[in-house]
Amino acid sequence: MTNPVLEHEAWSALERVYDPCSVATRSPLNIVDMGLVRAVDVDEEANVTVSICPTSPSCMLMASITAGAESELTGVEGVGAVTVRIDADFFWTPEAMTAKGSAKLDRHRAQRSADAPVPLGLAKPAPR
Repeated sequence: MTNPVLEHEAWSALERVYDPCSVATRSPLNIVDMGLVRAVDVDEEANVTVSICPTSPSCMLMASITAGAESELTGVEGVGAVTVRIDADFFWTPEAMTAKGSAKLDRHRAQRSADAPVPLGLAKPAPR
């Protein structure tokens, strides 16, 4: 039997871990909203196992994401052992994002588009 309160706390802790690539592109998304967290399981002894998928087969930052997840989960009161597994059978696609994550990314993109200057040569229609 799982502990629903502890499971909720684990999901909340994972929302404090941000995808490094989204941070680097100035559109920070946590790994939950990004859709990288595939599952959170809490056993009867309060041990937490998390499955996380990489964004690509060659993702070089999975160790950083895994370390962040382990650090946040270890800090949750009542959590026993923490295991973070990489689900190499599933690779991230934009469809994996939560609705909240998609909306946040759309807002970032819209703001960045609104802030982007339009080169004068592109502001007029091309001659025919």
